[in-house]
Amino acid sequence: MRTTSAPRRDTRSASGIPIVVAVHSTARGPAIGGCRIKPYRSVGDGVADALRLSRAMTLKCGLCACR
Repeated sequence: MRTTSAPRRDTRSASGIPIVVAVHSTARGPAIGGCRIKPYRSVGDGVADALRLSRAMTLKCGLCACR
């Protein structure tokens, strides 16, 4: 299983809003995502939340065998 521990941060956003993309695993098929529009105290807090969300989506899709 291939996992990523360091998400990429998009610094090209014209809006100035930081965007974090995190993919936990694609071992069982394509990544399925989610998004949150939420203020965070720091970029690190946003990254940590993105990693939690990506892991949760991997587990959720594994349980329902989503592809």
